[in-house]
Amino acid sequence: MSFRLPFIIGICLFTLFFFNHCCIGATYGGGSGTQADPYQIATKAHLVGLGSTPADYDKHFIMTADIDLSGTIYTTALIAPDTDNSSSSFDGPSFAGVFDGRGHKITGLVVDGADAGNDFLGLFGRIASSEFKNLAVEGCSVTGDRFVGGLVGRNDGSVSNCYSTGSVSGVSYIGGLVGQNWGSVSNSYSTGFLSGGNYVGGLAGYNLGSVSNSYSTYHVGATGYKSGGLVGVTTTGGSISNSYSTGSASGQSSVGGLVGSNLGNVSNCYSTGPVSGGSSVGGLVGYNSGSASVLNSFWDTDTSGWDFIGAGTGKTTLQMKTLSTFTDAGWDFVGESANGTEGIWRLPMGDYPVINACIGAPYGGGSGTQADPYQIGTKAHLEDLGKSPCDYDKHFIMTADIDLSGATYVSALIAPDTDNSTDWFQGSSFSGVFDGSGHKITGLVIDDGGAGNDYLALFGSISFGEVKNLGVEDCSLSGHLYVAGLVGFNAADASISNSYSTGSLSGGTWVGGLMADNNGSVSNSYSTCDVNATGQYAGGLLGTNWGSVSNSYSTGSLSGVHYVGGLVGVNNGSVSNSYSAGSVSGSTDVGGLVGVGFGSAPNSFWDKDTSGQTTSAGGTGKTTAEMKTLSTFTDAGWDFVWESANGTEDIWELPAGDYPIIATGATIYVDGVRGSDDVSGNGSELNPYKTVQKALHVAGNGDRIIILAGTYLENITMNKQVTIRAQGGLVRIGE
Repeated sequence: MSFRLPFIIGICLFTLFFFNHCCIGATYGGGSGTQADPYQIATKAHLVGLGSTPADYDKHFIMTADIDLSGTIYTTALIAPDTDNSSSSFDGPSFAGVFDGRGHKITGLVVDGADAGNDFLGLFGRIASSEFKNLAVEGCSVTGDRFVGGLVGRNDGSVSNCYSTGSVSGVSYIGGLVGQNWGSVSNSYSTGFLSGGNYVGGLAGYNLGSVSNSYSTYHVGATGYKSGGLVGVTTTGGSISNSYSTGSASGQSSVGGLVGSNLGNVSNCYSTGPVSGGSSVGGLVGYNSGSASVLNSFWDTDTSGWDFIGAGTGKTTLQMKTLSTFTDAGWDFVGESANGTEGIWRLPMGDYPVINACIGAPYGGGSGTQADPYQIGTKAHLEDLGKSPCDYDKHFIMTADIDLSGATYVSALIAPDTDNSTDWFQGSSFSGVFDGSGHKITGLVIDDGGAGNDYLALFGSISFGEVKNLGVEDCSLSGHLYVAGLVGFNAADASISNSYSTGSLSGGTWVGGLMADNNGSVSNSYSTCDVNATGQYAGGLLGTNWGSVSNSYSTGSLSGVHYVGGLVGVNNGSVSNSYSAGSVSGSTDVGGLVGVGFGSAPNSFWDKDTSGQTTSAGGTGKTTAEMKTLSTFTDAGWDFVWESANGTEDIWELPAGDYPIIATGATIYVDGVRGSDDVSGNGSELNPYKTVQKALHVAGNGDRIIILAGTYLENITMNKQVTIRAQGGLVRIGE
């Protein structure tokens, strides 16, 4: 016993220290609550812990993961609840810190305080002089008495870039996002079903602060007075600007498509939903005080059911979907500068104006930087990117293949043209970096239905941007001008690399399998799309090229009228180390590789047999047999796998009896004589690995391993699909 006692004591002391240390500050997932090191919220327990710790209400918080609250029914707000429902005033500590959702969402929130007559209900009861941003509350169900909102019962601080979806109901001061707003709400929205008695609004029930750049699609039903599609009532000193509502609004009196009762200021707003009520009912504003103002704001007379009654200006649905209706009123739109350069609004093709802002949590993770790109893993993520021009300058990475089957789009999914009345692109070009990371998008269908839409592709226009490592498979596109599988227009400062398209497409003028018009660079890419153009500028890969094309090819069939080329219809730039092998037909200026142009096409080829063309405005025609012979290309300096005379990038490979294809996978070198040890070696030709097993360990399926001549005294295990080749002599492996 005397020998074991110190050891046991040591264990006890260590255990006490360990548990004492771990429990301090363990309410959250990390952080210290400062601006530089905010508390981290990642679980339901963390969120509940915040709610039960009022001493932390003035601290800084960030969410680091989505949180599901399903399975629990709360009777008060989860955080900063009211502690006494006997009066209409808020009793209890308000949240006065900073809460940044970081684009994450909270789902399954259920608050039911109706039976107890509880007030100030929502995720937060009251926000006071604080900042709340970048959070989504999805699928909520919040029911109570007064001051009820999907996000917060009463806001005295700042709410930005947030949204809520679900159902909210109560007696008075009921809002889809905020019950009562004394602070500011911006770049936010709400959608779902809303019911209440008095002061009921799709976004906010009562507004004494400011609402800007926000919208609601909530269907609002009130049994009393002052109900609106966006705000129930805006009082003296309150304002609503650059906002809209599209949901229905009903009530007994003071009912408006946007605002039920306005005693403040409304500017640059609109509403489109049906409106019904007893007295003081209007398409935009139900009751408008003589001291209030409504400027440059509209409602849809066709959909609302109300003609020229009330404040604002009534317009037909057609007028409400016409850009000049709003720009003539001074609204600041993307693509114009006469009314400002903020680009607050944009007009999707054939639709009402929308806020040009990124709201909520549209992607699968990331922050949009080069080090931490936004993650695109689903159809919804891709569509959300298309709807968020303010993110077009960010970094994105695909994390999974995406199937778009079942959806038919009428414009480009990302960076669409917004006005087909002119040939020039109108809208916001993608200017960020989109890395497909080797993934593919399948089933893309774009059909304008004969509307004459332009710039139809996955990306309508790219400027100062980059798209790489992406496949678009089994696409089907039909439109007017600038129709392509991947990009409609590629500006001089944009680049496409390691990408491809397969499928079929048809259009009028500027039609290309991969891209319609290139002014930038295209490399290591291809298209097998069948292309049909009823006009001019048609190519198997590019309709027109004013930039550079290298190490690329096309093999699909092509038909057009004027300026038709197997690879490029018009080439006024440079084409190098590229080829085409599909059939080519047209009326004038038709070529096997290039239709027409003064650009160059060195070391490039087309198949004379399959194309049916013996001439081209660039390149060299070859027979099918020659096009499937390695020396045709290596003699022209093409860099193939298993050869190093033309380079070591291994850009091309030649399947047996077929045309060259862009090589996939990496080439890994092993040299037992001069190779570095396996720790410092990197598998390159200049710094090879020393053992074969190391190369097999780091290799992925589809990679190539080149083993330099010698004897390798090792036993290897192979469980991957790799190609191994000896170089420089005999290779012996085994002990």
